[in-house]
Amino acid sequence: MTIAGRGWLAIALLAASGLAAAQKSKCAVTEKMLLGAWSNVSGGFFQEMAFEKDGTRGVFNSWLHQRPEISGGSWSVEDCVVHIAHRDPSQMKLEYKLVRIKGDRLYLRDAGRGAQAVYKRVP
Repeated sequence: MTIAGRGWLAIALLAASGLAAAQKSKCAVTEKMLLGAWSNVSGGFFQEMAFEKDGTRGVFNSWLHQRPEISGGSWSVEDCVVHIAHRDPSQMKLEYKLVRIKGDRLYLRDAGRGAQAVYKRVP
């Protein structure tokens, strides 16, 4: 292979890796967009929930009838799925596909059952 051929090969490989990274990060919702409190509009497991950060750790809290339900749980986002766990993960683990945020609404899809949930951002 000539030097020019190797150059084109390197460019092609670089472009392919950039395309793969772009496709992998094609999620419409980022961790930063999730931060804050959300109230259930329809579907969904939680009546109210909050995604917070403590340094690099995602902290998850939820409320039912304005009383704490889960305090100090965890959350993380991987491959456009938000993973939510109780402080004791054997108690509860949930996964939601992050569909989109439109205005003040968060649209999730239960990764297991496929049911859609809609939450409204709490100001």
